[in-house]
Amino acid sequence: MNGIELYFPPLRALRGAAALGGFGAVCIALTVAAVFGLVSAGGSHAHGMLAIVLAGAFIVPVMVFGAAFVALALYMAANSLTVDVGTTEITTLRRVFGLPLARRAMRCSEIAAIEPRPAARYESLFRAEPCYGLIARNNVPRRAGMVVAEGLCGEALATRVGSLIASAAGVEIAGFRTP
Repeated sequence: MNGIELYFPPLRALRGAAALGGFGAVCIALTVAAVFGLVSAGGSHAHGMLAIVLAGAFIVPVMVFGAAFVALALYMAANSLTVDVGTTEITTLRRVFGLPLARRAMRCSEIAAIEPRPAARYESLFRAEPCYGLIARNNVPRRAGMVVAEGLCGEALATRVGSLIASAAGVEIAGFRTP
């Protein structure tokens, strides 16, 4: 393909993934401790019924919630994005653990603009500048845009990468909106 290739490697959101994974692990550990406490306590038939009700109402949902957070953390840490920008189309390939997960393509003639969006998953109270993702906004109504860059910390870097993509694809870049 004539154009440029951008690669956004795995582990670029490691801090956020570690926080989510830690929270999920704590949820799972607390529920395992609660189940162990209920099982080892012994007791009467009424105690067993109460344990079943508590497990069904509170323990199992919290454990599933924790497992979902651990799975999300693994996905955030292990996914990569490859973006090929050409004069006729932009293609993206998302991989998880190196295995292809999703491939998308959008013709350059369908792109209205490359638009920056604040990326909440890369935000931190300890970082001075917000991070952005770039979306190729479709000019066809009701069709979703396509992520063409992510994890770009700072408005200057996002503008530079957006301009690079826009010039290679022959489209315009939308400006940053201040909240």
